Amino acid sequence: VELEAVINALPGIVSVVDTHFRVLHANEAAYKQFGQGSLEEILGKTCYTVRKGLKKPCPQCSLIAVFQDGQPKIRVSTPEEEKLVGHSTKAFAVPLFDKKGKIWGGVEVIMDVTDIRKANESLERLNKELVEKNAFIQTILDQLPIGIALNTINKGEATYINKKFEEIYGWEKEEIGTVPKFFKKVYPDPVYREAIMNRIMGDIQSGDPSKMHWENVEVTTRNGTRKIVNAVNIPLPEQNTMVSTVSDITGLKKAEKALMETNDLLSKFIHNSPIYAFIKEVKPHESKVIMVSENYVEMIGVPASQMVGKNMQELFPPEFAGKITDDDWQVVSNGNTILLDEDLNGRHYTTVKFPINQGDRNLLAGYTIDITERIKSEKLVRDKNEELVKANRELLKAKQKAEESDRLKTAFLANMSHEIRTPMNSIMGFASLLPEEESRELMNQYAEIIVRSSEQLVHIIDDIVLYSRLQTRLLSYIPGTFDVAGLLLDVKQSFNLPDFQKNVQLVIDPNSEKAQIITSDYDKMRQIYTNLVSNAFKYTSQGTISIGYQNRNNRLLFFVRDTGMGIPKGEEKKIFDRFYRASNVNKGQIGGTGLGLSIVKELADLLGGQVWAENNAKDANGEKGASFYFSIRQSDAKQAEPEAK
Repeated sequence: VELEAVINALPGIVSVVDTHFRVLHANEAAYKQFGQGSLEEILGKTCYTVRKGLKKPCPQCSLIAVFQDGQPKIRVSTPEEEKLVGHSTKAFAVPLFDKKGKIWGGVEVIMDVTDIRKANESLERLNKELVEKNAFIQTILDQLPIGIALNTINKGEATYINKKFEEIYGWEKEEIGTVPKFFKKVYPDPVYREAIMNRIMGDIQSGDPSKMHWENVEVTTRNGTRKIVNAVNIPLPEQNTMVSTVSDITGLKKAEKALMETNDLLSKFIHNSPIYAFIKEVKPHESKVIMVSENYVEMIGVPASQMVGKNMQELFPPEFAGKITDDDWQVVSNGNTILLDEDLNGRHYTTVKFPINQGDRNLLAGYTIDITERIKSEKLVRDKNEELVKANRELLKAKQKAEESDRLKTAFLANMSHEIRTPMNSIMGFASLLPEEESRELMNQYAEIIVRSSEQLVHIIDDIVLYSRLQTRLLSYIPGTFDVAGLLLDVKQSFNLPDFQKNVQLVIDPNSEKAQIITSDYDKMRQIYTNLVSNAFKYTSQGTISIGYQNRNNRLLFFVRDTGMGIPKGEEKKIFDRFYRASNVNKGQIGGTGLGLSIVKELADLLGGQVWAENNAKDANGEKGASFYFSIRQSDAKQAEPEAK
């Protein structure tokens, strides 16, 4: 009886069946749905026979799955089923177990959820409409020319800020989302902040809406720019909301200030400066003066009293008068203000013309300003700016040159410290061994090492002194007349030592042995040859080094050629920089100060010439090497004895 009461109390159609789908019990709604008058008429019959007249269970029946896995099931009718029966249903099916845990039947509850579905659909439509309306409202708020913020009254926290509000102040909602944050960001000066905060908070706390508007308030934006704003607060206590609106009137204030300044300036111009004011009556082919300022006599030599009543052809040259008349008619016919730049009698003018509405008459007013001096001043400013730009470029170059010089000095000191320390250590080390050494042979070897190290040290010091004199311009050009062939022989003999002639032979080019008299600085040319030959010996392990001169395009060139390793492509100019070593060089194997080729370049400049390097083409033996050329400021060959050296 209790189970029957529970079943009958459940909403919808309730039926209890065994695993063969025979009806064991059902509520009143069920047997009425089956088209029967009482429960007894359906008991023992299969539910699918009673309900639909089928011979087997309906495939969509939830009890089939329940009897298979013993789990409760929920099934909602499909749109096709709803269309067929005219309503929506939701079926709940649960298994019934005996004491041994075996399924002996099931309960199915079928509810008509049409009203619920329709209510949900209506709710979804309402939500969608609400979202669309909110988006529409937010779009409108974001497009408004005033800033709007919604704040909670009790906590002073921003719940909404439109784009214009953020644009005016430059801060995003998260950064000014509370009253303390807002005042700290927008009013960074503590004294001003306290004053404005006391004023605003006092007006708000008064509860009087008429007091909650503030004009000409100075605020500071995120980038530090100051603006002038008008603000109005609208309290909504029932919604716990304070609506804050703000208008940026900075532009208006600037415009007002500019207008005041312009009016003041215009007044001063009218009384004290060359402004030419006029009013005309305009027709399609005639523009006649009605009123005009007295100073027109300065422009065209006609007093104002004689200009009134005359047209432009009577006052100005024909072509200029025609242009004025056409411009005047354009102003009154189109109702536009125009700005013109005009030239008359060698002076430059700016003219503003605008229409005046007065009944049926086409009137025009305007003024002309002599801008001749302004144009001259602008040209002077442009010229000065160009000079400043040029001066800045020169200063930048000087700065870069100074920085490079400082860097090179540091590198020079570091390099020289290493180069000097090496022979000094050798000299000191072997000198300390001499007093204790008894072997005459070893003593001779030590002495020879000391001599070579001393010569190396002297060479380094000579390079430093020579380079320093070149840098400080203490080395002067001392011209003399001499034979180049003799100079080449002098250079060759200076390298006639075993250390230089082991695997490399220094020769004079056969074409350079004939006499060639020139006028130049013998010592400095000898130094150039010496440095180039020394450099060639460093980078030539075997073969020959030839020195000489040649005529190329009626120009006398001097050269040093070697059969060494050559110069990496693209580094032909860099090797003449201070301390530069070619990328194909092992710096640990080849010593030197790094100044030799840079000294050559400085000496060539001093002699009025140039120096450059080229890689040689491979010869029949596969040797390549490099050629170094230099030129000088030379005179014609002379038939005279060379100066004794």
